[in-house]
Amino acid sequence: MAMEASKVKLSEPRRKPRAPRDEPPLFPLVVEHGTYKCFSGMLVDDVVVVTDPRDAEFLSTMGFFGKGNLSSRGMEYEKRKRASDGYYVMSKRRYENHLTWQAMQTSDETRLNMLSSPENRNATTTRCAQDGDSVSPGKSGERMDVHVSTKCDEPHATASGGSGNTHAENLLVKPDSDEEVEEGMSTGERAAAPTSQPFLAIDPYPVTEHLQLYLEEAFFLAYGLGCLCVTRGNDAEAVAAAAASMTLEELWLCFCSRQERFAARYVAYHYYRSRGWVVCSGLKYGADFSLYKKGPPYYHSTYSVIVKYIDGATMEHIGNEQPSSWKALAALDRITQQVGKEVLFCHVIKPVGLTHEDYSSPECISSFTVQEVLLRRWVPSEGRMEESGDCSADQL
Repeated sequence: MAMEASKVKLSEPRRKPRAPRDEPPLFPLVVEHGTYKCFSGMLVDDVVVVTDPRDAEFLSTMGFFGKGNLSSRGMEYEKRKRASDGYYVMSKRRYENHLTWQAMQTSDETRLNMLSSPENRNATTTRCAQDGDSVSPGKSGERMDVHVSTKCDEPHATASGGSGNTHAENLLVKPDSDEEVEEGMSTGERAAAPTSQPFLAIDPYPVTEHLQLYLEEAFFLAYGLGCLCVTRGNDAEAVAAAAASMTLEELWLCFCSRQERFAARYVAYHYYRSRGWVVCSGLKYGADFSLYKKGPPYYHSTYSVIVKYIDGATMEHIGNEQPSSWKALAALDRITQQVGKEVLFCHVIKPVGLTHEDYSSPECISSFTVQEVLLRRWVPSEGRMEESGDCSADQL
């Protein structure tokens, strides 16, 4: 891929004030048993899903690939709900929702009444406290002392184990916040409301977070790094079988058929990844990609990238994409300036003479040209000062 660029002063990336000191590698290249580890994923709709927790952790922390299906970025849901003592933290209201969801899956009316009855839940909590289980809330900033007893877990295990759940997890159920408790209550009811204490339980309806890779990320891991095997559908046995993995040509044709602008988007993604940027989705900024130095935990994103697919013969846009209007450019520039970024147009130019046969293979990627245009608003007062400075320098 070639690049055409003029000399321009670029913005320095802004480091976050509380950024971690440790810096993981930019690519998930893990050596196991003398060879590089190959991660597994399956193509579901327009994303590639990684279900193995260990693979998801490697991909989300080494290069910041993908996002969890329950998180806004990375695998934040799994990290946020894990407590320091090894228990998953859950609010009482969410725990009751999990009880309701578990009850909706069973046809046993006795178990349904037991799970949905508040008296039984309070009786279970009372028995746990009488059997010696205690949770010391402590003061703000102090570590919570949790003492687990086998007797305490028996009632909860009976409620959740009957449904055949094999990945039940220990929970630390904490009381709801003041806003949740006091909502809809009078002053007298608030004063008379008992103060609930944290207690230990087993999750009756575990929700597992999976890692979702965008098509550009999945193809970069498979083609650029060679560390991802992708299979079709939800067949777990097919994921484990290397023979069932899609070839690079099949991946390229499949992704191009699912996304009209996949070729241009992937060329831009591959280009910026190869230059050391961490490329994430720029959807919330109205762009295709956002460029980070080292990753979102360390630096703020520096550029919002807009990908344009250009025909090399006519230099016009390919497909249904229309050139940006002045009004759209002004709005985009205002948005990016408010969040401390700059707009970077990435023109991916399709080579002249590229045949349909050449386009059906990922080998054509190297023949594309990338041209970057940095969008900046011209301020007349600043422009006059620069011009006057240049003139005085020429006179001297």
